[in-house]
This record gives sequence, structure tokens and C-alpha cells, in this order.
Amino acid sequence: MIKIKKKQTEKNNLFSLFKQKNNSRSLLGDNAENLAEDFLVRKKFKLIQANFRTKMGEIDRIMLDSRTLVFVEVRYRKNSQVSPIESVDIFKQRKLIKTAKLFLLKYPQYEHYPCRFDVVGLKDLNFSSIIWVKDAFQLEE
Repeated sequence: MIKIKKKQTEKNNLFSLFKQKNNSRSLLGDNAENLAEDFLVRKKFKLIQANFRTKMGEIDRIMLDSRTLVFVEVRYRKNSQVSPIESVDIFKQRKLIKTAKLFLLKYPQYEHYPCRFDVVGLKDLNFSSIIWVKDAFQLEE
């Protein structure tokens, strides 16, 4: 009995460490997304929805830039060989496009707006590290 409890405790500790690591990563991601949102709001963007989730994926921020609907992907990469912008590869782009199409189906009031995909990359959690790529990629038609 004692050995079982010890193993369970070890498992719980490992799970707890894993959970803490994921929570801290999630908090960093949330902070990066909020910083990117603040950056775009200062550029006169209006937030439509944060963290639009579907089975296909998630769009970090959906915003209006004047009369253009902007799907924003936020990437935070502090210590990486790949830049935050480069990390949005063709596979991620396709997921974002499919998720954006689902957003437009769910909210038909936006279906006639011109749309674009922006990427906001951060290497640190401050405004000076923000790299904003407007119209980062296009719909494949």
C-alpha cells in the first residue's frame, strides 16, 4: 500500500509540474495576446472577439481596422531559432483560414467585409519587441 501511494504521489507531482508548465506557458501566451491587442487598439482597431475557438483551431483576435475585418495571429517566441513571424507556416495559415471561414458562417453580418490576416510577433513582452505584419498571407482561392 505504501508503495502505491508513493507512486501515485510521484505521478501527481509530475502531473502538477506538467500542469504548472502549461499554465505558465498559457499565461505568457495570454499576456502576449493582450499586449498585441493593446498595440492594435492604439492603432485604432476595434476588438470584435478574442480567442475564437472551433474544432479547426483558434484565432487569437478578430478586429476591425476601419471597415476591414482582421484575423490576428499572435506569436510569442522568446528563445527560438525561428522568428515569431516565420512560425506561422503554411499549415497554420490553412488552419487560420478555415477557422476564419467558420467565423464568417457563424457571424454572417461580417461576410461582406473585406478580410485580411495579420500576424503580430513578440520576442519579449513589451511594445518595443512587437513586429506587426499587416496582410501577412492571403486566402487560397
